[in-house]
Amino acid sequence: MSVPARDSKSETAKASHRTGEKSQKANNTFDSGYFFIKTADAKTTKRIQVNKEIPQIVIEVNVPLNKIKELEQIIDKIKEVNKGNKIVISIIIGLNAPVDKFDQHSPSDINEYKTKDLRKKVESKLQGLEGPATKLISYLEREDTKNGLNGVLGTVIPYVWTSTNTQPQTEGQAVSYNYPFFDGRSLLTLDDGAQYVYKSLDGASIAVRGMDIDVINDPLLDVANIDKVKILIKSLASGEFNIFTGGYDWDMNDERLDDKQKDIVANINKYETLLRIALFKSNPAYVYFPEPNFYSDLSTREIGAEKLKNFSGEARTEKVQQGESYFYTNEDLIKKYGSAFKTTKPLKTYFENIFAVIKKLCKNQGDNRYKLDKSSFIKEISKVIEDVRQSHMSWANVNRNIKNMNTNNMPSSSEQDEIKKTIDEHRIKCAEEIYNTLFNQE
Repeated sequence: MSVPARDSKSETAKASHRTGEKSQKANNTFDSGYFFIKTADAKTTKRIQVNKEIPQIVIEVNVPLNKIKELEQIIDKIKEVNKGNKIVISIIIGLNAPVDKFDQHSPSDINEYKTKDLRKKVESKLQGLEGPATKLISYLEREDTKNGLNGVLGTVIPYVWTSTNTQPQTEGQAVSYNYPFFDGRSLLTLDDGAQYVYKSLDGASIAVRGMDIDVINDPLLDVANIDKVKILIKSLASGEFNIFTGGYDWDMNDERLDDKQKDIVANINKYETLLRIALFKSNPAYVYFPEPNFYSDLSTREIGAEKLKNFSGEARTEKVQQGESYFYTNEDLIKKYGSAFKTTKPLKTYFENIFAVIKKLCKNQGDNRYKLDKSSFIKEISKVIEDVRQSHMSWANVNRNIKNMNTNNMPSSSEQDEIKKTIDEHRIKCAEEIYNTLFNQE
């Protein structure tokens, strides 16, 4: 995927968005290649006043209809953080649902929007978001004066979506990432409801946080980190840097894991962080800025959202929308990485394959026909680590980051060799520690 560069036309986005001139209009029906979306009128909090003298941060998050409980937990944490009056967190919510359980329709049905059955399903599903959206606004506005908790400035943008992607990406591969990430992210910034929040904060020092609903133990939502967050907001709002991330760990405390598996995940997390630090020190463009933990100044967020919305050509009609953060990151931006702001994400299903391969390797050690010496065993583990998607312990992943975040200054062959060497060293060390964990060696 080739990401369009930040250009002079995009630099006008900040002023136009502030007036709502380019925002997405309510009741919008639009087709974006393999995805179809329809939005309803956004619902906004009406009684919330914020002190613009206090640094502000706005969370943008898409929330499936079945994840409202998780969202309410995040809102509760926001109220606790805001209670200290050192920073104020607001939130823009994209409350969404697929049109039906299959999430898919033929391109002719979607693009022409003709079939009565489909129209009925779309309108019915959109109507079904009305009640939950209204309740969420009430939850945001709810105060607890006894405990000093105030309401939260926010908006809820209801939308339904469906995919025309009825074919696997490649032969034998199931349809994956079947969700309009590009359009979902852009709505959170450009929709009229989103602009209500940003206009309410006009004149304040503002930073924006892109978040996923499934983050765990997020530093932004921990009252112990308020002073650090305050500094981060001021740095972004003042232009000291434009984008920031702390990356993320995989959840090593997943209750499905045994002790050995927890240690495997812990080691992968450890060396992923160490490698991110090493790569960022060499060149910030070598490090991926993941969507679940992406901070930026408001102008950068608006420009990136506009590029997501307007992106056309081959990538726009791909069957999978992913890698949204590439639209917000370019080589002309000042980047910052800080592992103290790591969030945590749930384990993905591909870890099951990683555990299965390692389990088989361990079992084979008891059979002389398949037994491997330590060096060979570690090499096999090293190969498995490369299967962790988005991990920097894979040259293929890092190379993709470099290509998508650099338009003019690609590393030379010798520089690429150094990057590969750094990646290999960290991956092998990770594999060695996993081996020592498996066989109780120091």
